[in-house]
Amino acid sequence: MKVLHVIPGLGVAQGGLQGALLNLCRAQQASGMAPVIAALHEDSAPDAAFHEFETHLFDCTFRPTGASREMKAWLRQHSGQYDAVIAHSLWRDPLLYAAETTSPLVVVAHGMLDPEALGHRAWRKLWRLRMRLPDVLKRATVVYTCAAEQQRALAGPGGLARSSAVIPLCVDVPAQPPALSPGGPILVLGRIHPRKGTLEWVRALCLLAQQGTEFTAVHAGPVEDRTYARQVYTEAEPLQGRLVFKGALPYGQAQALLAGARMVVAPCAVAENFGMVIIEGMASARPVVAGRRGLIVPELEAAGAVIGADHEPQAYAAAMRDVLANPRTATQGYQFARQHYALSSVGALWRGLLDSTR
Repeated sequence: MKVLHVIPGLGVAQGGLQGALLNLCRAQQASGMAPVIAALHEDSAPDAAFHEFETHLFDCTFRPTGASREMKAWLRQHSGQYDAVIAHSLWRDPLLYAAETTSPLVVVAHGMLDPEALGHRAWRKLWRLRMRLPDVLKRATVVYTCAAEQQRALAGPGGLARSSAVIPLCVDVPAQPPALSPGGPILVLGRIHPRKGTLEWVRALCLLAQQGTEFTAVHAGPVEDRTYARQVYTEAEPLQGRLVFKGALPYGQAQALLAGARMVVAPCAVAENFGMVIIEGMASARPVVAGRRGLIVPELEAAGAVIGADHEPQAYAAAMRDVLANPRTATQGYQFARQHYALSSVGALWRGLLDSTR
């Protein structure tokens, strides 16, 4: 089975979407499929790991919408040769090009159909939401990453889809839990954006510093909201020497940070569908402190796979302080990831879904 993934870009600016696509391609390959990628050129080159797969890159005609005459022409000529076309963006033109294919169309929502996400910069999405998206969804199968995301979306535009399914993100889980890094940093991987809760995390670190707690911390991820980022950097000034902002990193470098971290923090500020970094931290056997506003977090907390925290600096500080005082390998999180999010398990789910659409 040959499947085509259509995505606006593969550069580091894509953040967690980059890692999600890479692991999805690996999972599909492990299940006997042949994934191919079509993406737009970006300022940064695709991560070297994508060289594992046949990849086609196209020049962008109009960057704000992701318009590309080259991609549109190529997809019109070649997309019908695939057993399925999988689109990974709702608000940019590559989705519209993918929707013209005669092959079965699958749209991965990536949280974009959630009511909170639809309300963010709604004026930019209004035309597509009313004029173009309904026609696309009526012929597509929409994939959500957790049941809560599906339920929230079905009450809105997601209810227009021909059908829907729940398939989680996946991660390459090692055969044995990695050893603990007791001297490593507290790590956050994610965009600097209000939705990601970066400011609350920085304020929590300031509380730890004021209480005399010893730690180092690292944030890695692109700046998406410059005004918000200026506030984050200003409030982080007392943490000079303790907190380092590394910016956007290639996937391999981000994984190296995970391997050396003492703990992973995912300070979800909104109803985020499924934070990729959460399952990456679990697969690395690192304690994961996650904001309970994340849609998947209550389920993972109930299973003992993550440490849930209310979205406020005091709660994050208390959770991080506990992990710092009691270093441990997160065995339950690792086992949960191995059971539910491994490449082989998720690949089999995708194989079953795509077989049903043929």
